[in-house]
Amino acid sequence: MADNPIKMAYLNHYAELRNRLKMRLGSYSQADDILHDTWIQLHQKRSQAETKSPLAYLHRMAMNISVNDFRRQEFFEVDTEALLHIADDTLGPEDHTLVTDDIRQLHKALSHLSPRRRDILLASRIYEVPHKELAERYDISTRMIEKELRSALEFCCKHLGREFIQRFGPASDKKT
Repeated sequence: MADNPIKMAYLNHYAELRNRLKMRLGSYSQADDILHDTWIQLHQKRSQAETKSPLAYLHRMAMNISVNDFRRQEFFEVDTEALLHIADDTLGPEDHTLVTDDIRQLHKALSHLSPRRRDILLASRIYEVPHKELAERYDISTRMIEKELRSALEFCCKHLGREFIQRFGPASDKKT
């Protein structure tokens, strides 16, 4: 192991990596889990990449593992089929049919979005995850989160035949 600079950087800079990941992920517990997965992945790799900055390489590797872990959790899945079976006694038969059709159209629209765009939309609008947190999870800027969210909303509105009304950003009171 002494000849592997990446593993040596891991061992020598563990506390620094842990603190940097804690800042990005929000807790030491998550940072520890990601660092553990990083160590396992380092041992599973047969050939190590040559790098001028092993510490930066490790940080990027850990962040990639974090993003993959987040995506694997499928935290932001919405069961639109379950929504179809929720009874609303206040709706008449015609209104119930319209709502059911809207839910099916929304499900179809969501299935046409890229996984990242769909997750950003659901996380932001359904689970109220702050843009800053989403930006950290996907390792992109908050501005990019806003662009992805806007694109997802515009697509869904178009798919549902609805007008897109911007509710965030500099022109939040204007209809587009």
